[in-house]
Amino acid sequence: MLRRHPHVTHETSVHRVRWNRPVRSTGDSVVPTWHRSGGGRAAAHVRHTGGAQGYGESVATGDRSGEGGGRESAATVARTYGEIRRTIVKEMADRPDSARLQGVRPISATQVNAARRRQHISARHYLGRHGPASAIDHSVRLAARHFDFPSAQVNIVDQAFQHTIAAHGTELGVIPRELSMCAGVVDSGAPVVVPDITPGGLADPYRVYVGVPLRGREGLPVGALCLLDTVPREFGSDQLRELHDVAAVVEEQLELRRREQGEHTRAVAESRELAAATEAGQIVPWYQPIIRLGDGRLTAVEALARWEHPDDGVLPPSEFLPRAERSDLVIDLDLAVLGRAMTDFGRWLTIRPDLRINVNLSARHFEYADCIDRITETVVDAGVDPGAVSLEVTESTAMAASPNDRAFLSELRSRGFRIVLDDFGTGFSSVGHVLRLPIDGIKLDRAVAASLGTTVGDAVGRALMTLARDLDFHTCIEGVESRRQAVLARRLGCDDGQGYHWSPALPASSIPNLLQEDAAG
Repeated sequence: MLRRHPHVTHETSVHRVRWNRPVRSTGDSVVPTWHRSGGGRAAAHVRHTGGAQGYGESVATGDRSGEGGGRESAATVARTYGEIRRTIVKEMADRPDSARLQGVRPISATQVNAARRRQHISARHYLGRHGPASAIDHSVRLAARHFDFPSAQVNIVDQAFQHTIAAHGTELGVIPRELSMCAGVVDSGAPVVVPDITPGGLADPYRVYVGVPLRGREGLPVGALCLLDTVPREFGSDQLRELHDVAAVVEEQLELRRREQGEHTRAVAESRELAAATEAGQIVPWYQPIIRLGDGRLTAVEALARWEHPDDGVLPPSEFLPRAERSDLVIDLDLAVLGRAMTDFGRWLTIRPDLRINVNLSARHFEYADCIDRITETVVDAGVDPGAVSLEVTESTAMAASPNDRAFLSELRSRGFRIVLDDFGTGFSSVGHVLRLPIDGIKLDRAVAASLGTTVGDAVGRALMTLARDLDFHTCIEGVESRRQAVLARRLGCDDGQGYHWSPALPASSIPNLLQEDAAG
């Protein structure tokens, strides 16, 4: 038996709340039971047990009036339930002996309001678009079936509303906070079990409510996982523990959802910024020389995208290309770089008429047949012969190429462009598939250059070069960082080299001098 100390009574115009001082804790739950009392009044008993809060009992009654022979309206019941909830919280905050039992000082109204604002902000992080086949929906269905309840919900409760974001047996939707029983779970931070709700009240047509809190990243309750039934029933402590376990899974799913939504929001903002930068001409090509290994002459340049950011300076492609490649934005970016590169290249041809240029091409272009015309027009409109342009596609792109993709490359090739397979050597096991593509040359991956001079590296290099010669491919090795690597690559029979051994990527303004120095040579 639980021992109860003499109670303290607080009188108000609407409620009489009797509070029995806590003696020992018996779990972690708030259990209100709605029932009808005599004399035309409605009553609610709330059994509260939990942690250091201990054990107490509140009884609230309110006059019943209105239509239907004194039948209480839903709004009145909502106010009654909310008043019980607020009274319990106020009791725990105001009573010095209760505060000592909890190990905390009494809190002020200002602190309560600040806590509510923090809870509201935390809860809003878990709202947003929510697909019907999500993991949270699956957990809600499993909870309903496991506990044999016809309905279950995940509700997020902010300062003004309850948002049902996942449901089984009920509809998704939004209701005012004052009509939410889950708000009681959020306010108390503890489970609520109502085994028999008076018909015609707040929860009609439901007679049973079981809710456990869901906590967010900030450690604050942001909502509740609840079970609903139309027939009165008991819900034992063992079942409550199991529901807590389900809630823990839902909390992890909510956190994943928040992280994904945050990433989506950031991605949208970043994509818009990148689109604006492309439109403003901030995405520009820098150029890395390609050197003929036989005589050390500059034979071509590769156009590499850079973001000339107004605040952050020149950004490398690793800072922005991955986000562009997740959408069709990369098509506009590629064409912007291509157009600028063709303008620069057209001027340089007056210095070196035999100069060539390499430009990277995203696989996104393959999905749109009109991209062939757009690429061709961009080059021709700049007065450049497509025969002087090599379009580079990565080996991973080529390995995933469909027959339509191969037709895309074949059409570009028929218009005079050379097709070069970039990063070659990283997917050697699929080399047979890759080499069936309509390509003119290969660029050996920097990993091949780094391994030259080792037994394995030299063996791989010889095998790749033998294959290239047999198929009459032009070869270039990238990532050359030392004279030794350049010499070893030349001995293997590689045609060209590219890397920091000769030069990093340079802005367009530096290329004319580089070409003149090479010509003077």
